[in-house]
Amino acid sequence: MGRAGKGEFANQTTFVDEQLQPDDVQSGLLSMEGIGGVALMSDGAADHLVSRDGRQVSGQLGQWFQALREGRLKRRSLTQRFYAEDFTDKTGGDDCSITLTARPLRP
Repeated sequence: MGRAGKGEFANQTTFVDEQLQPDDVQSGLLSMEGIGGVALMSDGAADHLVSRDGRQVSGQLGQWFQALREGRLKRRSLTQRFYAEDFTDKTGGDDCSITLTARPLRP
């Protein structure tokens, strides 16, 4: 939640608790036209799925969105990917969490 690079460390966690201040929150509205899915993820997952500047997203997310739309995405698939050697290589061991939601794509 909030701007990239905010806090003592880049993407420092901001907890939603009684210490949360209005300046800690960034929000906005977007048209859902052209949006087929939304992913919320921890920095451990984002380090491998989104480029540092936020301009490129891994094709893996598109595959997961499609599997979710088709009702075939399994939690086991996500867990296996997050614990795969090529995914955990060169990481600080950060938590890898993700929440996905997708809607049917219009023809």
